[in-house]
Amino acid sequence: MLILLLVLLTVFWLLGYIAIPGVSLRKEIFSIRGRQITVWDVLTFLVILWIIGVLPGPFHAIAAILLVVWLLGIIGIIQVANFSAIVILTIIAILLLHIFR
Repeated sequence: MLILLLVLLTVFWLLGYIAIPGVSLRKEIFSIRGRQITVWDVLTFLVILWIIGVLPGPFHAIAAILLVVWLLGIIGIIQVANFSAIVILTIIAILLLHIFR
């Protein structure tokens, strides 16, 4: 199941940057504080919640903290260029560490 989550998160991360005709996950659903919340953001949020539920012990805590930090970056409280991408890549790295340890 962790490999499925890793693949889903990686695909969603890539679809956030690669434009495939007919598949657009960057459509705005609503906005918070002037920031657009897209389908990509919501799907990534759901996958991260799923990951938090599956990971054991310290990986669970790290992923939960990264979820909160990612949400703060999405709504604009933490304003660093490509911050959400850095957090998503960190979660992918955590999954890889857990799978291949």
